[in-house]
Parts: sequence; structure tokens; C-alpha cells
Amino acid sequence: VRLVWAPDWSLDLVTEQGKEALREFGISVER
Repeated sequence: VRLVWAPDWSLDLVTEQGKEALREFGISVER
């Protein structure tokens, strides 16, 4: 399953907390 992030909305929705959440989520998905 490949997740495609749309820059148009991701830049607006990704906050400092969001970045940390995405990092943890991305790491868990990769593993």
C-alpha cells in the first residue's frame, strides 16, 4: 500500500504535532 500525500493540503494540515505524528506513522508503516 503506497500512501500519496498531496502537497496542496498536506502543507496546510501538517503542524509541528502533525509532523511528529507523521514521522511516527511513517516509521511504523515502513517497519
